[in-house]
Amino acid sequence: MKKIWYGSVFLLGSALFVFMLFQKEPVVLEPAVDTRPLVVLDAGHGGEDFGATYPPEQEGRALLFEKDLNLAVVYAVKERLESMGVGVALTRLCNENARETSVRIAIAQERCKEKFGTLCDLLVSVHHNGSQNIAHDGLMVIYGGEEDIPLSLAVHEALWEGEGPQPLIARADVAELLHYRYGNEGFLTGEYGIVQGFSPAVLTEAYYITNKAQAQEHLSSGDSSSFVFCTGTEQQHTSRGAFSMGKIAWEADLIVQGVLAFLEERP
Repeated sequence: MKKIWYGSVFLLGSALFVFMLFQKEPVVLEPAVDTRPLVVLDAGHGGEDFGATYPPEQEGRALLFEKDLNLAVVYAVKERLESMGVGVALTRLCNENARETSVRIAIAQERCKEKFGTLCDLLVSVHHNGSQNIAHDGLMVIYGGEEDIPLSLAVHEALWEGEGPQPLIARADVAELLHYRYGNEGFLTGEYGIVQGFSPAVLTEAYYITNKAQAQEHLSSGDSSSFVFCTGTEQQHTSRGAFSMGKIAWEADLIVQGVLAFLEERP
């Protein structure tokens, strides 16, 4: 009986040895890298950092907060780019705030790697300008370095051709036309925000949210809506004021036009 038992153990051990001898090393699969054009969108400000407000300098009593408008435009840009086959990551999902530029840059890089397995091809940071003068308005595009110029030019050209001074002046109150200024404020570069740490990158200031005519387009529009449109941190955050969905879509279309023009021309 013992001989049979010993023999069985010997045969089992031999079989196991042969199996292990010829067993191949396990194959470790690397995560796939997304080969689509990849864009990371940054909605400026957030949380207690309101950005510009309308009326100006009103803080929490304001009717419109820049941080909310930025996020609404970012989600509209995201929707359009994804429908065209572009991969999109977001630095701000809802009402989070990362005031430190280095933190925001790190978030942008992490979100791209988590979602796509690689860094994104470019970054667009969406802002809207502010002034204490409610008659002042204008377009400005901000970039960090020489490598950002092609993207900045493409986005600036799309915004300027789509906005221009005449349509906006025509919508301003007649009594304020003599004091109303909408201009091409061109480009600003230097130590300014997230564009300093991500390349290529562009920061858009499509118009002044503090301008009365621009603000009234949101507040008085028939398609104005105050809504919960974000997911993630503080999911129940509702935008302050009622933004015109048509005006948001219009701006988003122009930004997308500029991004696509850059992607088509890059080597």
